Amino acid sequence: MWYTVEIRTNRPQPKSIIELKTHVRKVIAFDIDLNNPLEEGVYFDVIYQGSGLYGKEVFEIGPNQTRTYELMFSPLKVFTE
Repeated sequence: MWYTVEIRTNRPQPKSIIELKTHVRKVIAFDIDLNNPLEEGVYFDVIYQGSGLYGKEVFEIGPNQTRTYELMFSPLKVFTE
């Protein structure tokens, strides 16, 4: 039997804001290091907010591992968010 658990939480305040700049239709990558201290693997569903952001939609980190998620930014037009 499977159970569905839904968790709704408030987001914590950001530790910092990273400014990404690049030319239109040029890609810039930003690496985010993530650590899993648990004895089991974890999966992250990635949700992007903002134009021009992309990367893997699902990211897995094995038990007691540190991995790097690569977020890419490639704007299709000039803008500021």
